[in-house]
Parts: sequence; structure tokens; C-alpha cells
Amino acid sequence: MALFEGLFKGWGYLPRSELDRALAEAKQVIEEERAKANSKVEENKRAVTEELTEERLRLESAREMLLQLREDKDAEITRLQKEYAETEASLKRELEKLTVTHEKEANKLKLETEKYRETAAQAQGIAKKARYDLGRKIASSEKTRTQLITRLVVLEKRLGTLIQKTSVQRQKEFNTIKTAVLRPKNKARQKPAKPAKKPRPASNNVVLKPELVVKPKITLKPIAETKK
Repeated sequence: MALFEGLFKGWGYLPRSELDRALAEAKQVIEEERAKANSKVEENKRAVTEELTEERLRLESAREMLLQLREDKDAEITRLQKEYAETEASLKRELEKLTVTHEKEANKLKLETEKYRETAAQAQGIAKKARYDLGRKIASSEKTRTQLITRLVVLEKRLGTLIQKTSVQRQKEFNTIKTAVLRPKNKARQKPAKPAKKPRPASNNVVLKPELVVKPKITLKPIAETKK
């Protein structure tokens, strides 16, 4: 056996004991590298999990802000619609009241005119005065009615403009919050640069092919945006 070992040394081969020792050292190095790689993977996994948790918290906070904003704007629009309905009802009641009063006055003047029509002289004077008063009251009622209709149209235009401005302001606030939330999310998607690998020291007269260290592939799926 010693003869063969001397012959192998003469040919440039290592004895079996040294070869086993070199293989053991190589396996130990591979195990250490594998442990380091697994530790790095776990560390990256924890970092990604923490980052995803923070991102979920930010999205939940933004969602609550959007819901609160929507409730406030809806309450404001409801209040404006209620005020408009009350104003419209009040104007309609006033218009109906003036119309009834106008009809009563017209009927009253008509009855008075028919009552005094028997006397020609009195009837002529009363009819003239009645026509004059009736014309003035009709003109006054028509003027008041026109003013009420004009006020109603102006209020409708103001309400439409106010609702449009409120909707535009609501969209601007939504876009501002959305931009503030998505900006840190885009930064979080950028992957850090990989560190440069250190060269391994060559072993004496033994060329070993290291085992492949399989690293688990982590795929980060973007969190779906909260619908408004």
C-alpha cells in the first residue's frame, strides 16, 4: 500500500487521507456558504414582510381618509340639496299665495262691477275705477310672479355651479392623496444592488466543483389599489 501511495505521489496525486480531509473542508465551506445564503434569504424575507406590512397600513390609512372625505362631501351635497328644496318649496308657496290673492281680488272687483252696473252713472265711474285698480294689481302680481320665477332660476344655476365646484375639489383632493400614497410604494419596488462576490481561495492541488446553492425566488406582487 505504501508502494502505491508513493507511486501516486510521484504521479502528482494526493493520498487518500489528505483527499478525504480536503473533501471534508470543502463540504464544510459549502455548508457555511449555504447557511449564510439561507440566513440572507430569511433576512430579506423578513425585510420584505415588514415593508409589505407598512405598505398595507399606509393604504388602509389612505382608504379611511378617502372614505371620510367622501362622507363629508356627500353630507355637504345633501345639505345643499335640502336647502334648495326648502327654498323652492317656500317660493312655490309664496307664488301660490299671490295667485290666490290675485284671483280673489279679481273676483271681488268683478262682483262689485256687476253690482253697480245697474246705475249707469255710478256703474261707469265704478267700472272705470275698477278697471284701473285691476290693471294695477294685475301688473303688480305679474311683476312679483316674474321676480319669483327669476329668483328660482338664479338659485338653480347657483346650486349647479356649487355642486360642480364641489365635485372638482373632491377629485383634486383624491388625486393628491393617491399620489402621496403611491410614491413611497414605487420607491419600495426598487431592488437594492447585489454586493460583489469575493473570490474563493484555491485549494492545494485539488480542484473541487462546489455544489449549487439553490436560492428561493421571491416574487413581490403589487398590492391592488383600494377602490374608491
